[in-house]
Amino acid sequence: MESLESIKHVAASWVSRRGGEGWTAADEAQLSQWLEASTRNLIAYVRMEATLRETDRLKVLGAGFRGGEVPSAIFSARSCRPGGLIRASGCSECVHAPSG
Repeated sequence: MESLESIKHVAASWVSRRGGEGWTAADEAQLSQWLEASTRNLIAYVRMEATLRETDRLKVLGAGFRGGEVPSAIFSARSCRPGGLIRASGCSECVHAPSG
């Protein structure tokens, strides 16, 4: 039986290859065969895809910051007035919950 670490490595390779240039119908067939061979393969692949999506999302959230820079906190946890949820640090305006 293949080790979990080995399966994760292969899953990461498939995710990377599928997202790159030159993906073919033959590649898709090989991936499908690998996924159908084991539930462990399928789970590892789905997790790697989710990790990649989350990484991309985090990159977007960090857009505009220099590499290695940790952004300061945007919001404090203090309520600024009744009905206001959070006051932005250094700002006098409230962020309100959507009504409805």
